[in-house]
Amino acid sequence: IVKHIPNDDLAIQWDCATEVQDAYGAVPGYPKEGAIERNVAQFRTLSPRIPEKVQLGYHFCFGTLGGWPRFAPSDLSATVELANATIEASGRRVDWIHIPVLPDVGEAFFAPLKNLKPRGARVYLGVVHHMDGFKDRIAMARKFLPEFGVAGYCGFGRVPPADIPGVLNEHIEAVKLTG
Repeated sequence: IVKHIPNDDLAIQWDCATEVQDAYGAVPGYPKEGAIERNVAQFRTLSPRIPEKVQLGYHFCFGTLGGWPRFAPSDLSATVELANATIEASGRRVDWIHIPVLPDVGEAFFAPLKNLKPRGARVYLGVVHHMDGFKDRIAMARKFLPEFGVAGYCGFGRVPPADIPGVLNEHIEAVKLTG
């Protein structure tokens, strides 16, 4: 990829759905112990090979197979632990991380964000959905992480085409509410 696409025009994002689930001990057949190291080894090997001109990001996903979320943790503790370890293991600059946010969560869900160490990476929280609770989710998250960008809970790749207009309207609403 880096040989065929101008590096200044390229961004690579690792999608870490199974890794997040494993970090919570929720992958059948794998113990929770050792999950972080088991999952960051791949980033330690691959990410330093990405040229510095290429932007690098991580999406710490709750999964969409079978509908979102495939996995619904009670808080962000293992996600934050995995994110910190992944950034550290990357061996190069990480430009962004994205962490989804479930629709009906309280402050305890966000509290682990106080331990997030992005080391210069821009943090995006996936709060753009279920817009009736959007402003509350942002306010709760800011108690533990004062600065972050907002995004959808995941990319548009698995959104059924008929749902795209509604998702785009939620993003327009988010801009108006945060503007």
